[in-house]
Amino acid sequence: MRAIREGLFPSWALFCYQDLANGADQAYSPENPILFCEDAVLLHPVKTPSGVAGMLIAQESASEHQRVMRDVEGRTYKVTIPYIETKVVAIEDVALPLR
Repeated sequence: MRAIREGLFPSWALFCYQDLANGADQAYSPENPILFCEDAVLLHPVKTPSGVAGMLIAQESASEHQRVMRDVEGRTYKVTIPYIETKVVAIEDVALPLR
């Protein structure tokens, strides 16, 4: 919800807004709520030994491509987006390898 309030959530990803809002704890505000680029976002990113994990919302144009995603502090992360089988998807618990 913080990413939406701060204007970082892209309009093309709003198809899943209602589900996100229904499941959100309004009192919780993560330090880093989102990684984003032009055609993909990773919600509530968590660093792992091999990359970053979270809920991926992505457009087909990002499928199997490397992207440079940015966080709210401006730090960048070069990741590889997995195969996206349709125009736009929302997938929970995705791990994106860092490149």
